Amino acid sequence: MNELTKVQPTFAAFMDFLVQKEILTPEARQRAQNAHNTMEYPADTVLVELGLVKEADLAAHLSDYLGVPALEQLPTNAANDLINAAGMPFLEANHLVPLGLEDGALVTAVADPFQRHHLEALAFLFELPVSPRIFARTTISEYLSALREQAGGEDAVEDATDDNFADSDDIDRLKDYAREA
Repeated sequence: MNELTKVQPTFAAFMDFLVQKEILTPEARQRAQNAHNTMEYPADTVLVELGLVKEADLAAHLSDYLGVPALEQLPTNAANDLINAAGMPFLEANHLVPLGLEDGALVTAVADPFQRHHLEALAFLFELPVSPRIFARTTISEYLSALREQAGGEDAVEDATDDNFADSDDIDRLKDYAREA
């Protein structure tokens, strides 16, 4: 349904890629895999928090591995209609930002492309394939926080989501789909 499902990348395969590129040692790979399996934290969080890879470098490595663009900055003009339709709480929880439409696909900033069910939920909501762009998790978090502040805080963003753009049935459908995944 999206570019990532063609490849079905896995965290384990990505770590093997990092070992092959001599970015991780086999021991560090095992340490990250153990932490990921035990804690069930997102892949990018595990590698960064363990100090195995810098966050900025991780985005570049993910881009290289997946063959999808990694960008350093999100655009200054947000696709508010797409953001509001997806729902700020969903985007913040999953570190996603719909950026716009390109070639019939929803271009989406993502921090952890291995959590495909979040991207599939967006594809389901918008009825479009998703074309991911890799960004550092903090870049996405800061961007969404700035959007929330520009909108006047938490209540204003959620009000815009509920009243101006999103059909509540669509939001419920998206949440149900994400829970099932």
